[in-house]
Amino acid sequence: MRVHTPARPSDRPRQPGEGSVTGRRPGRRTALAAAAAALVPALLAGTAATSATAATAALPAGPALAATADTTWWGTNGRVMDIVTDGRSAWLGGGFDYVGPTTGHGVVVDAASGAVTSAGSLVVDGTVEASVADGAGGYYLGGSFLRAGTSRRVGLLHVKADGTIDRTFAPTVTGTVHALAVSGGRLVVGGELSAVSGTAVTNLVALAADGSVDTSWTAPTDGAVWTLAAAGDAIYVGGRFGTVRGVARANLARLSAVDGSVAPDLTARPDSTVRALAVRPGTTHAQDLVVLGGDFGTVATPGGTATAPRLTALTGAGAATGWAPAPDASVATVALSPTGALLAGGSFRTVAGQGRVAVAEFAPGGALLPFDARLAGCHLPHTTKDTNQLVACSTTVSAVSFSADGARAFVGGLFTTTQGVVRHDVASYDVATGAVTAWSPMPGAWVRTVTPVGTGVVLGGDFTSVGGLYRAGLAKIDLSTGRADPAFQADVDNMVLDLELDATRSSLYVGGSFRTVGGVVRNKVAKLDPATGAVDATFRTGANKDVQTLAVRGGSLFYGGLFTQVGQTTRLRAAKVSATTGAVDTTWRADTTGPAGVRRDGVVYSLAASADGSRVFLAGGFTAVNGVAVNGIVALDGTTGALTPSRLGGIRGGCGDNFIKKLYLSPDGQRLWGGDLCPDYIYQWDAVSLAQSKPFGLNFVTFCNAGMQGAVEVGGRFYMGSHGGDRGRGGSCWVSPSNTSLVTQSRAMAFDAGTGALQAWSPLFDSPMGVWSYAVVPQGLLVGGDFSVAGDRNTLQQGLALFRGTP
Repeated sequence: MRVHTPARPSDRPRQPGEGSVTGRRPGRRTALAAAAAALVPALLAGTAATSATAATAALPAGPALAATADTTWWGTNGRVMDIVTDGRSAWLGGGFDYVGPTTGHGVVVDAASGAVTSAGSLVVDGTVEASVADGAGGYYLGGSFLRAGTSRRVGLLHVKADGTIDRTFAPTVTGTVHALAVSGGRLVVGGELSAVSGTAVTNLVALAADGSVDTSWTAPTDGAVWTLAAAGDAIYVGGRFGTVRGVARANLARLSAVDGSVAPDLTARPDSTVRALAVRPGTTHAQDLVVLGGDFGTVATPGGTATAPRLTALTGAGAATGWAPAPDASVATVALSPTGALLAGGSFRTVAGQGRVAVAEFAPGGALLPFDARLAGCHLPHTTKDTNQLVACSTTVSAVSFSADGARAFVGGLFTTTQGVVRHDVASYDVATGAVTAWSPMPGAWVRTVTPVGTGVVLGGDFTSVGGLYRAGLAKIDLSTGRADPAFQADVDNMVLDLELDATRSSLYVGGSFRTVGGVVRNKVAKLDPATGAVDATFRTGANKDVQTLAVRGGSLFYGGLFTQVGQTTRLRAAKVSATTGAVDTTWRADTTGPAGVRRDGVVYSLAASADGSRVFLAGGFTAVNGVAVNGIVALDGTTGALTPSRLGGIRGGCGDNFIKKLYLSPDGQRLWGGDLCPDYIYQWDAVSLAQSKPFGLNFVTFCNAGMQGAVEVGGRFYMGSHGGDRGRGGSCWVSPSNTSLVTQSRAMAFDAGTGALQAWSPLFDSPMGVWSYAVVPQGLLVGGDFSVAGDRNTLQQGLALFRGTP
């Protein structure tokens, strides 16, 4: 059962008592920190002196797991909140809409089939924003990456015609590359740049074939360069600048491809950023047709200022053509076909007064053509967002291009469907008919550049995977292959927050913020066939707000969350229903209440139940259950919902939020683990005797500057997943409950389940929101979360990672 924990405003190691909720006064936080830190040693016997410095002593040996993730396994394009397994398969739930193989951010796919070619999987480790053919069957990529495969390639990469990385071309870019063009044997690079291989540059530079800066070509700009277009012996430049090579040029210029000198005749001045350029060469450059798109509203020309919002055409001498179809939002990309047709893409919804979502086609004369891609949907990862909802996004096109013969148009961006069929983030169309083709490479995320090269098409963008499956919120992985099971599909319209398999492994229960599953209305809770994902028609229960946590025991399903109504029955944030029909169990009631607040209001964040269902534990932002005062954790009778006579406690919150946000009950039912909201103590209670033999029922308390998200216990070891800071190290932990020296960890931790001692296991996970889920499988330990690298910074693996070995 998985729950949310807030992101951190800093990655420095926090001391116990420092807040995990922003906006509190430092003085109050410092005082609470001192009080909380003083209480824990008093609570525990034999506590050693504390230390604020990182421990240097070696930790006890950790698990026999591989140091890095198995990159042959499929990953996701978003947060994996929970994983459940039957030993043969693993079911994933979360905030993704795609599963697929790790290919990296730049690939070549076959122009006919859409399959990633054997030479295409270069595993580029960061965003690719620009691509261009090299004229010899290869291509260049530019962006904000650091590596390609095992090669260090910072911001620029050249792939030869045989699909191998050019070992002689290895410039190191300081900044981000936004645009590329090839002309006269040079690679012209534009972006937000300050140096290349240690040579100072200013946003625009030309490189020789070996990647060295060509000092004979200079054209510094005083602002960002977003787009380049080569036209014979000239380079057109667009961006957000005021001067080029010291000459006044507002956002648009034509330069010599020989030395970078500024053409004197193109003086047109768009009043804001130019993001896209396409040029149809004329007999002379003055007769070139220059199509420009961007954010501008007017263009000042020699003949006067023309109103031409976001998309227009000029001559090479800067004269207005009068063409201004006026899309209602930014244009990010344009392309001219060999026959003269024009494609434009961006974030607009209307153009020339007619509806067109993000992409439009124009005839050579400028008339809007009937072609309508009918793009819809989109998906973005959560990154630092702590929310039960999918991240808001807008259908966008960032790249358009034509095949060499002009018969096909390629469109890349951020979308899910086109003309009613799934084509995740890239699609192609028959230019003659306007119909989407069967070509479907299926990248997992935003496509920012599309360039046909020979028999292939170069794709680059935010994605880490190409060639996967559309699976929204739920997916099933075959543990024997590490690939998604194509027979299982149960797409949801919002997030899945928790999963539960029943004891017979014949039913999969799902809770979250969704309204529909597989197109069937099931408000926040559903029961599915684990083999196919089909919705169980006989199970009908529904909550009016999010369900965040589930536990199925025998013939009953317990769940908790934000809701106040289950079907037509009032149930305040906790309910017990029939696992067969979904009918509310009227004999069990555990209404939780609490003060109003974003993370309070009585919410049940997490629950755990004994194997026989006779005892249920709830945790969350509540201060009373059934009117009885409690402090954010409670043990209940599984039959009636009544509070047990023996109470759990000892929560030492330091930010005014004294409650538990995550619970985990050990497989043998003996130990109850919990993590508080702030300042991130980790608690272990006696789950059987409760407080009958120990104060508050506590076995021990330890600490990680991280926040418990994922949890699993196996073989005497407890694994915790966390966020732990916004960047960098990702958190720190006490050496043990009795040694409060801090040891840097990176969003995944292992402890001795009996003593709470930290063990030597800390694989790197890069995302601020880190690790949300674990599952023990025959192959090792599965980890789910919000990351894109797993194990070390050179191992690209998004959302789901297998660490082989014995956990």
